[in-house]
Amino acid sequence: MIPITKNVQVVDESGNEYGATYPKRAKGLVKNGRARFVTQGKICLARPPNINLEENKVEDVKVNEAPAVTLEFSMEYILAQIDKITSQTEHIYEALITLGNMDNGENAECGSPGNTLGQAKAQAIAEVVKQRENTNQLLLRFFERMYDDFKPNVQSIQKKAMDLLVTAVNVRCGASAYSKIHEALEIIQKMNNKN
Repeated sequence: MIPITKNVQVVDESGNEYGATYPKRAKGLVKNGRARFVTQGKICLARPPNINLEENKVEDVKVNEAPAVTLEFSMEYILAQIDKITSQTEHIYEALITLGNMDNGENAECGSPGNTLGQAKAQAIAEVVKQRENTNQLLLRFFERMYDDFKPNVQSIQKKAMDLLVTAVNVRCGASAYSKIHEALEIIQKMNNKN
């Protein structure tokens, strides 16, 4: 089997060289009117290419890796996003202005069903506003869940406080004081759990 090599030189009208191509590819370019043979081993392109005529080999292709994106969420970020969503009302005002400027069908001829085109437009505008509000509600629920995840867990804070008090009592007071403080903290904890 004879290996096929790129042995037809490619140039343009200005004399710029673009490398070599396969004979079959060169014949195809000439057949489609995109080039002409200058000599048997050289073709001249009718229009210079924007890119290389030949496909890049896999090993020649460099893949640009996307930079790593790190997102840091905080209570402030979440509250700011919720505030943005709740303050975005311009779509409602635009819909109301559009509806106010629409013909209400008063100019329709007697016996005609009225302004059906205007009704259809009004329904379409209402549907757009409805879908936007549905999206806002979903976003609000999402950020509310994120907010709940960031809120400090009251029970874990109580446990940390209790552990600190127990440590302090054991170091300074002894077992009898510890049992009294522990009993008082358990009563406070039960009261907090009821609320």
